Amino acid sequence: PRRAAIHLAVATGYLAALALTVSANPYRASILEWAHRGVMTVGAIVVGSTIARHQRTRFALRSLLVVAAAVALVAIADTIASGFGPAYPFGLHKNFAGAMLAMCSIVCIAAPNAIGLIRPLPTLLFALFTAGLLATQSRASLVGVAAALAVVGFRRGGRSPVRVLTFAATLIGLIAVSVASLRAATSGANNTQFNSIRSREAVYRA
Repeated sequence: PRRAAIHLAVATGYLAALALTVSANPYRASILEWAHRGVMTVGAIVVGSTIARHQRTRFALRSLLVVAAAVALVAIADTIASGFGPAYPFGLHKNFAGAMLAMCSIVCIAAPNAIGLIRPLPTLLFALFTAGLLATQSRASLVGVAAALAVVGFRRGGRSPVRVLTFAATLIGLIAVSVASLRAATSGANNTQFNSIRSREAVYRA
């Protein structure tokens, strides 16, 4: 309960900070977006705290991984069918799907004991989620997993040189794919006013 109260206090501070922007731009869409973020942030904390308080964390994590496995498989199939373009599994935006798969990848590699599965399964799920993440081509999520791998690798590095090399190779591969995806989006036939970088520039200018 104390930890949940701290989380709720942080969420309240987050919403208060957003309220400053909304007060400067008091449009209906801004107010609805503020409320939407409040439900997403505070709601997630309440749900997570409830799950932990009732000691259902393992069940919740396993349920999440089952859903993520389905998303990863569909993402892989989607990118293959589209000629290795960004995947939109089940109609989910690639960045949303990428963030979810990245989170599940990190759970499998950083806290396999929390899932409670037999030894090879977390590693196999990590490989599946990473493949699905690569299919989405969500660059921010790729960098996030690479950063998590670096942290986990440093924490466990002294135990196994082979593990360090595996982590390092995966990390370098994820960063390389992210850079290659960024270059592809900003060069050649993809270098149009509608690519991901130029679209963001237009939004920031607005």
